[in-house]
Amino acid sequence: MLATLALALVVNQPASAAPAAREKVVCRSLSETGTRVLTRVCLTPDAWAAIKAERDERRARQRPVIDNRRPGRIGRG
Repeated sequence: MLATLALALVVNQPASAAPAAREKVVCRSLSETGTRVLTRVCLTPDAWAAIKAERDERRARQRPVIDNRRPGRIGRG
C-alpha cells in the first residue's frame, strides 16, 4: 500500500522546468502486504516526508481512545 502511495506521488508530480537542478533522491525497499518481495522506491526527501505525515495521520485516526475509568468511581476513596 505504501509503495502504491509512493508511486502515485511520483506520477502526480509535475515535470520540472530545469532538469539541471536535480534534487537528491533517496531509495528505500518497501514491503507490501501479501508478498515477501520488496519493492524499491526512489523519491525525494520531501516526498518521503509527505508519505510519513500521511501515514502518521492515518494511524492517529485509527488509534482507538481507551477510557479505563468506571463511571461513578472517580474521586471516591
